[in-house]
Amino acid sequence: MPARNAAALQAVAKTCRELGADVLIVPTDVTDADQVRALVEAGLSFGVIAVWVSKVGVGAVGKFQDTPIEAHEQVIRANLIRHMNDAHAVLPIFTKQDQGIFINIISHGRFAAAPYATAYSASKVGLKGFSEALRGQYHPNILIRDIYPAFIDAPGVSHVANYTGRELSAPPPVYDARKVADAVVGVSRDPKATTTVGATDTLRTFLCSELERTVHELVHDDLVQASRFNTRHRWQSLYSFVAARRGRWRIAIWQTARGAGCGGCHRSHISRSLRHGKQIQPHEASQ
Repeated sequence: MPARNAAALQAVAKTCRELGADVLIVPTDVTDADQVRALVEAGLSFGVIAVWVSKVGVGAVGKFQDTPIEAHEQVIRANLIRHMNDAHAVLPIFTKQDQGIFINIISHGRFAAAPYATAYSASKVGLKGFSEALRGQYHPNILIRDIYPAFIDAPGVSHVANYTGRELSAPPPVYDARKVADAVVGVSRDPKATTTVGATDTLRTFLCSELERTVHELVHDDLVQASRFNTRHRWQSLYSFVAARRGRWRIAIWQTARGAGCGGCHRSHISRSLRHGKQIQPHEASQ
């Protein structure tokens, strides 16, 4: 188990050992590629690496312009580059073994941008793309899997960098963290490409995915017809042709549905926090 906080690792390891598990703890800054490679070597000394769970989540909450660019960069470095460090270090091992399961813990933030958490939203969309790109590159024995939790009962919201000047809380419903652990075990035993955690998140994921698929299919039809419509100036005519026919209103409906069904709860909850939350001093993320 890796983490920066060695004392917290020791506490978790103690509980695991009391339950009969063998545990190796390796204090690691997972944003450092060299430390992640050392973590992989430590894991190999402990035994075969069959499953690798890549999980980190930090945030910086506040208006984009009021949040220091250094905070935005740290969120991207932790939430996206960290997962890339993990994959770059362990996938060669999986390739040599000709088997392995790499699990990215992402977030429902991939499906809905979170207002006042700009870098967080960007990192989760990027992480989804990263996972999908990996899935297309590796042998079927090397499985790339994603887990999308809803809001989890964990101290993440209180630990994020907060530049709003108000105390924040997670919008309901908030789920037990053990549901995510159960999902990891489930994916390890019976891998499937995508798993969501939380009933409301499953519904949001389904609605957003179906809308996205439908719009892509409809726009694809328009593009095919556009290419036939004007072969000589195909690329110049594609946008105007699609927009003039049905593309714009479809995309508008898609974005509206995604915003209302997936991001609406974030927007309203944060707005209430900014109006009524307890006043606090802006602060950086907790270590």
